[in-house]
Amino acid sequence: MNLILAGSGYLGNAIITISNKYNFNKIIEYSRSKKERHLDTVYHFKKDFDDISLSFDEINEKASIIYMAPPRQDNDNDTRLNNFLDKISEHKLEKILYISTSGVYGDYNGGIVDEKRPLMPLT
Repeated sequence: MNLILAGSGYLGNAIITISNKYNFNKIIEYSRSKKERHLDTVYHFKKDFDDISLSFDEINEKASIIYMAPPRQDNDNDTRLNNFLDKISEHKLEKILYISTSGVYGDYNGGIVDEKRPLMPLT
């Protein structure tokens, strides 16, 4: 099975680091910025999920997705996620895992935040 990292930053790096413990045929990594990976099983593609002409032609077998892209800051709706889901819907998927941004807690200026803090999203 393939693993797709959609919006790969800090958490994407951590997932790639531990991925050798699992039996993925390959990891497809999507991000806005180019990533230089020197691993045989990781394939990076520069993609902008806001682009309405977005395509995922490189997905050719069943996959699981970990979606980690933050929402747009200029819109109350998550049009980025909606566009991604619309474009990925034609592919065979095992599962989708959505990881929310820690930004839902607001800016604590580097302070420790846990689930007991009130939500104060800025976007």
